[in-house]
Amino acid sequence: MKSLLKVSLAALTLAFAVSSHAADKKLVVATDTAFVPFEFKQGDKYVGFDVDLWDAIAKELKLDYTLKPIDFSGIIPALQTKNIDLALAGITITD
Repeated sequence: MKSLLKVSLAALTLAFAVSSHAADKKLVVATDTAFVPFEFKQGDKYVGFDVDLWDAIAKELKLDYTLKPIDFSGIIPALQTKNIDLALAGITITD
């Protein structure tokens, strides 16, 4: 339950942080599609808890986005280099 709360809070924080910046552009949202049941590809569609949560947040904030599958090890570097706008993955703080 703690992890679910952390993921939800992180998603909301990121959504508000990018909402004003991205009001007129399509956000690029990276996700690691090998993290079942949170993010995975089913047929030609990305699904899972995190994907559903992000989709609900994006709809509420009227954000246009595209999901970009990236290997988990590349998500943080992609954020740091601003190649993506948002990370959607099971990311936790370990220290």
